[in-house]
Amino acid sequence: MQILSAYLFEAPRLRPEDVIASADAIAATLANWMIEKGASNPDLESGSFVSKTKGFPPGSYHRRVVASSLGTLQELVLQEPTNSGQIFITTISVIALNNRVVVYATLAVKNAAAMVAPVFTDPRCPSVVKRLIDMRTDWEFGGYPVPRTIAVPLSGTEGGMNLVSMLQDPARTLPVVVVSEVEGEPIWERLEDVLAADLAGLACVVRIDEEASWTLTDELGKLNSCYLGAVRLYWPMAKGSDEADVPRSSVWTASYMLSQDSDGKGMQRIRAMIRRSVMTVASLTIEPPAAAREIQNEASRSRFRELEQRANSNSEELELARLFIEENEELKTALDEARREVARQASKAETAEYALSRIKAQGLATEPESVDLSESGAPEPGEIRYYKKTRNAPSHDVLVRIQDCGHNAWQAANKADKAKKGVEKLEGGSAWANFYHCAKCAGGGVWKVEW
Repeated sequence: MQILSAYLFEAPRLRPEDVIASADAIAATLANWMIEKGASNPDLESGSFVSKTKGFPPGSYHRRVVASSLGTLQELVLQEPTNSGQIFITTISVIALNNRVVVYATLAVKNAAAMVAPVFTDPRCPSVVKRLIDMRTDWEFGGYPVPRTIAVPLSGTEGGMNLVSMLQDPARTLPVVVVSEVEGEPIWERLEDVLAADLAGLACVVRIDEEASWTLTDELGKLNSCYLGAVRLYWPMAKGSDEADVPRSSVWTASYMLSQDSDGKGMQRIRAMIRRSVMTVASLTIEPPAAAREIQNEASRSRFRELEQRANSNSEELELARLFIEENEELKTALDEARREVARQASKAETAEYALSRIKAQGLATEPESVDLSESGAPEPGEIRYYKKTRNAPSHDVLVRIQDCGHNAWQAANKADKAKKGVEKLEGGSAWANFYHCAKCAGGGVWKVEW
């Protein structure tokens, strides 16, 4: 089984009666979710349901409740087979303690049949996780507020400074994804909103305007900024990092994203890429809450004490039970340590990847497919450049420079007035010799201009 993503958020500092009310509300939300999935009676300990997704086999679920003097653990596991031979497993654990409520969720996948074969997936945030996040405004992860499932707009110099403060906050425990604008809009409509929904509970998504981008550049430097339609993922500040004021990050420029969009599915691809990047790290670094294991261990010990107190208790049975409990706790501890070691190794790989990206960004290595073409200066006579339309403006098409789409299906564009005005606005001149349109590219016009 492969864990695709993990989620952890808690509401601390609650009164006991608020803990009970919150846990009941969460249980009701989970029951409604199961009914929507097709379960006829979500109160049963286990059962099956007919998938609402056409063509998918029936799914199954099981529930369990563990109570001890420390608190209560409620766990719900849904298994949903697909028609491609995989089973998606969503696990939701709700922990009610004396003064707080904790939610831990995982999304996993496995092959339905025994085989040595990779598991190909495009993971998405379970809808129930988004609902649980929206239930409260005081969820936290590692003491840091969990962002809502909508993007945050930041504009102007003040918005840019607020973003800088957020990125440099040493208490920040979650990534920040920044979506910048080209002429007042992202390169794809509502890009920031769909990313916020994709990354619910795992990252804060922010949209900034041009002035905020300039402020970000002034404060963090051009190498670490986000502008002209780019999307940048900023990880939390690494404790003890040499670059104390600059968080590690990954960037996707508008030129790069649109150069990969010859079929009109570029936004889906970048969403999937960012989802996998964040979810993979979350699956390795978000550990199950210790309280869940403590509740289970305490419940096991309590049952053992009850067995000891029975008049007809068998000493051999008691010894077996004691050994079982001890071995179970040892195995859980070993599993937790193994997961931490996996996370440490993954962190080393992430650090190496980041170091390589910095070398490339400083010009010591090249990666042609990620070159930002938006700042290469005015075109020279005889030069050929390519442009992609992102949207319509009243007087012109909004264009971004891209790489050659490679289709070789160019048609003369004698009447492309708005496209020509868009190129003129972008390049600051109209001294072209020939203007062509690609007959094969989808998702907006692609233009080839000979200067």
